[in-house]
Amino acid sequence: MVIFDVATSFLVAGAIGHRSSGTRPDLALAAGTLGIGPAGMAFLALYPDWDWQYLLEPASVPTGFSGIFLLALGLAALAGHWVGARHLRALWGALGVFLLYVAWSVPRVLYVGTYAEYMSETAPFLPTPFLVHIGLIGGASAAIMAWCIWRAGPAKT
Repeated sequence: MVIFDVATSFLVAGAIGHRSSGTRPDLALAAGTLGIGPAGMAFLALYPDWDWQYLLEPASVPTGFSGIFLLALGLAALAGHWVGARHLRALWGALGVFLLYVAWSVPRVLYVGTYAEYMSETAPFLPTPFLVHIGLIGGASAAIMAWCIWRAGPAKT
């Protein structure tokens, strides 16, 4: 989900920035671009309407958006790393706002189909192929991000 992906890049990189005391921007970039980027691109291709949370039709997105998306992931990772290393309260605040957005988005996340299906309330509820993709692609993505957080070292007090 495009909006979730950029926010997740920021938050995961913030955790890395905090754990590494700001010394591992490389891991923050890896988590954001290698951890989230391929999964985000895969879901943009497999479930484009769902990936945009039915907020707009993917056909209205400009050509070349995938490059902008990957750039946004990298910039969000660098910004999150900087914030996590210097302003932990701001990172917690960003997490709070993100969780509010997630709560608001739950109905949009559970129904996977086209924009027209979602708007007519006929989008399927968590179809099996989607669950397989989430397990495989999301699992690999989560593993890369977890590895990056772990490699950043223990949180400094």
